[in-house]
Amino acid sequence: MQAPNGDGELSMGWLRDLMQGAQPRYRSFGALGRAMLAHPAWPAHVHTQPRSLATVLSKLDRDTDVEWLADRADVQRILAELLGCTVSDVQASVGG
Repeated sequence: MQAPNGDGELSMGWLRDLMQGAQPRYRSFGALGRAMLAHPAWPAHVHTQPRSLATVLSKLDRDTDVEWLADRADVQRILAELLGCTVSDVQASVGG
């Protein structure tokens, strides 16, 4: 569900905004999560299932549980690479 912005229009969260501009475009948190887990640089010490990661990504998009990503620089790099943005963009979105 999208939240209204200050103009009464519907807006997406920061992660969905980045997903919309990515090439390839990720249509769901599940698709992005699967791509992250399949990335060759995915850290072996971060154990998660695709559906669990999709849930985490959904929470991040709503600025909830941002500590999960803020504490994982290696995951930030993968996310930035897949979304075609800088690590700084990701860090700014999670308050890093």
